[in-house]
Amino acid sequence: NSLECVKCSWVAGRNKGTIDLLPSRDRTAADLQDYKETYEILAERNLIAPHESNRYVENLAVVFARLLNMRDKDVADVGAGRGFFLREALAQGARSVTAIDISQAHIKDLSSRYKRSNTKFYLSNAEHIPFFNEFDVVSATDIV
Repeated sequence: NSLECVKCSWVAGRNKGTIDLLPSRDRTAADLQDYKETYEILAERNLIAPHESNRYVENLAVVFARLLNMRDKDVADVGAGRGFFLREALAQGARSVTAIDISQAHIKDLSSRYKRSNTKFYLSNAEHIPFFNEFDVVSATDIV
């Protein structure tokens, strides 16, 4: 059951046990490598001291989730970070939740905290996500 795009020859990879949805260019481009390294450092700091920078993002996710009905919906959380929106979607009874983030640290953290049959976790750049018409709700809270 591999993930691939027959139109562009893209194939998902594995990165330290996580499904890696990054396109080939994103896996090798120097400018994106710098970005990924910087984001990884920020994510690791965020996991060590979550109280320092998460309050705003958590509140944003909670308020946004309250505007939606996610019961029995397939939800994608792009830029999932610490998983605040993921948590809200599950609490509302989402049928499935897919968490997507460019940080290996965040994906590893989320997949260990939310081990459920209706959750999936992918390493990917928000600009190149290989899903089309698969979700009822897509969140991209605070990724810009």
